[in-house]
Amino acid sequence: MNRFPIPVIKPLIMLASVSFLNASPMYGGSTVGIPRTDLSPQMKFTLKGDNKAVLFTSLWETDLKNADGFQDGCSMAVSGNTLYLCVRQYDPIETGEDQSHIFIRRFNTDNGEELTSWIIECPEQYRMLQRSGSGGNAVYSPSKYVNFSIANDNYGNLLLLSLNAHNQSVHKGIPNVTLIPLSDDGELVTEQAVTCETAELADDCYNTSSGKDLCALTRIDRITGDIQSGNYSVAFLPCRTVGQPIENFIYVTADVTASESGELTASINTIPYQRVNMSTIESIRTDEIRRPEMHVVADNDDYAVISIRADYDNDGTGAPILMKRNNNQFEFSEKASFETMPGLPEAQGKIAKKFYTFKHGNHIMAVYPLCMDTENGSQFAITEWTNPSTFSSLSSNIVMFPTLPFSYPEQIEQDTYRQLAISRPVTVETDPATFSRSDNNDEPISDVFVCSPGSGIAALRIAPAPIITSINGTFDSDTNGVSLNLDGNILRINGDNDPADFLVITDIQGHVLYKSKPCSNELSLDRFGRGMYIASYGSAHLKVVVK
Repeated sequence: MNRFPIPVIKPLIMLASVSFLNASPMYGGSTVGIPRTDLSPQMKFTLKGDNKAVLFTSLWETDLKNADGFQDGCSMAVSGNTLYLCVRQYDPIETGEDQSHIFIRRFNTDNGEELTSWIIECPEQYRMLQRSGSGGNAVYSPSKYVNFSIANDNYGNLLLLSLNAHNQSVHKGIPNVTLIPLSDDGELVTEQAVTCETAELADDCYNTSSGKDLCALTRIDRITGDIQSGNYSVAFLPCRTVGQPIENFIYVTADVTASESGELTASINTIPYQRVNMSTIESIRTDEIRRPEMHVVADNDDYAVISIRADYDNDGTGAPILMKRNNNQFEFSEKASFETMPGLPEAQGKIAKKFYTFKHGNHIMAVYPLCMDTENGSQFAITEWTNPSTFSSLSSNIVMFPTLPFSYPEQIEQDTYRQLAISRPVTVETDPATFSRSDNNDEPISDVFVCSPGSGIAALRIAPAPIITSINGTFDSDTNGVSLNLDGNILRINGDNDPADFLVITDIQGHVLYKSKPCSNELSLDRFGRGMYIASYGSAHLKVVVK
């Protein structure tokens, strides 16, 4: 997974000609997350339509507790057993490197342990530009800033996207979209980097006073296709670092194609129906809106949700806006309110921004922030969305996650702060080390990852509600008095964890299905299918059966 063969690449129009070697990561220290010992309790949830009973189980929760205002503007991706958090801007005091580096934090998807961060030197041609002078005397040079978002395709391949002003003109600039695959050992796969211009977005891309590049990108909405094959599409909503007329928003798709000889080309696709017209929204300011996010509903391209900051919303709530596809554009459908967003408190934090959907089997699930403020901290809601044509169809039966909210970060940059959510279906192929099911069990299992940068990051699993029975109970407790027992379908470690010991789950034939140093004293067994298993920690063992 996430290994890239080197294709045959020839210089073409719109193809980035690369002459330098791959940029390899340095491994640097930064604020390290602290996994929580006590996790949110399980919650049973009945999905409408088929009345399937599922369990929402916390796999892990990690407090980030960054005491700085730089770890914002983040994006998130997941591949294999690693969760990636790309920080748009970071504090050089923490890492010892300047801001021209790409900073990516990494977490173990099994237990939430923070792995060594990647600090990747960014070649000058991918940095934001700085303008000095004006008119015919204007000079453009690479600045120390980078502007990258990270995402993954359905095969676990990683991609970095950069949106930078390129055309060297005082009055107009044409942003460049640059797509760079990222290997699973932290190298920029520059042999497969492609760049294309977005002439449709031509605008005054440079601040008249500072000369800074104003292009911005908060996140990648979706990737379709296979990055490794060279045939894929990336969809996102470009914006600027300062206010911008809302009529100008265009939901963009960057299409990459590979010829039979391996030549890569990229082009921008703004087919008419993707043009976003928000000028008819009376309850939203019509002069400017800062750094919105647009998310097309999972498995339903007729609807999209735009999230904005409360400060740029006339009613001051920051609640999501529903857009409906109407022939050649997305148009306003409805704006959410406290009554239509289950669990949304009236004192919702002004900077909370996110609305994300994913498919769990045949069901559309929605994730959105409940709060993000000094009083309530940070917390998410997860629920079913039975009909994406209206927010009123959001199920009132919500899961609040984590149950104990993450604390509010000590410092943040409000304009760029985002709460994040991504998901993935769990299959034998995507998660072979921790997943096994009998051949006749095809019930869906989904993992959901949520993050409030600088505050907390966590994983939640949605799985069929199994029946788990202990056969022999606890036996062979180790010399330190550590033992194993079951609480429902939660395996618990009793006693003090030894940092050197692994928690190991094997099948009855002794095949290892799970092995990890536990950061918490509990592990959900929802990830395992029907069958008999043996859990071991040190010299403590427990035999269990999943029915």
